[in-house]
Amino acid sequence: MRRFAISDQSMSPSLREGDYLVTVRQDPTHGDAIVFEHPSRPGFYLIKRVVATGGETVEVRAGEVLIDQQPAEEPWTADSTEPDGLWKIPPGHVFVLGDARHRSTDDSRTLGPIRVAGQADVARFRYWPARRIGRIGL
Repeated sequence: MRRFAISDQSMSPSLREGDYLVTVRQDPTHGDAIVFEHPSRPGFYLIKRVVATGGETVEVRAGEVLIDQQPAEEPWTADSTEPDGLWKIPPGHVFVLGDARHRSTDDSRTLGPIRVAGQADVARFRYWPARRIGRIGL
């Protein structure tokens, strides 16, 4: 288990700046919020939502996210997704997006698929602020 503090609004409203979380090391799956180190900024950590896993193809077309040519189920966001693109996710990687797409700049749209080598730090519990304490996950 690890602790993590949210420092931006890219996952709002699900996870907000000032939230404190506990993560558990496990295999990430669709819908998980994972914490990972920025690929080109050692020591800088991000939290984003997994929308695809190894072997899948992600396409963003006209604001919509498609996984293997099917609309992605994303109940946590109503934001349109820009820019258009196509990504094939290699084994051992995930494709991640921020819930607040207009505020999320460091996600797989710019970083590409994120290497997780089988396991990642998956957010499972919010312990602060007190009024928002509770389990995280779909």
